[in-house]
Amino acid sequence: MEINNDKQLNQFIGKSIRLISLSSPSENFEERILQKIQTSEIKNEVLDMPLISKLTWILLGLGFVSLMVYLTTLFDTQQSLWIKNSNDIDTCFSRFFSTFEPLQFSSTVFYSVMCFFIMIAVQLPILKHYFDKQLKR
Repeated sequence: MEINNDKQLNQFIGKSIRLISLSSPSENFEERILQKIQTSEIKNEVLDMPLISKLTWILLGLGFVSLMVYLTTLFDTQQSLWIKNSNDIDTCFSRFFSTFEPLQFSSTVFYSVMCFFIMIAVQLPILKHYFDKQLKR
């Protein structure tokens, strides 16, 4: 009985589909579709944002400049061209690193910080390449 009902249902659906005429699209159908596509492209537009912000670059530059100023002020102002002598360079670095001697870090902290910076150094180029490919699509 169920098979007979399925056949009758299929026949009824077939007749109904044949009797239904194909409706033509409304006026300006293509223009509306193209307009929707264009607006969706505008919404999906991604702004290029640098991985390292301007503020970070400014802070890094200021840190570098302050380090250079600190290293150059370690010596007397009467000494000129203090880089000529390698002993002066050794003295400069020994004075600079002696300021950090009171700070004692465990080896675990040292290795974790080193791993952190190594991972950042590896991940930044990989992420940059990935995002460049995404933006080109």
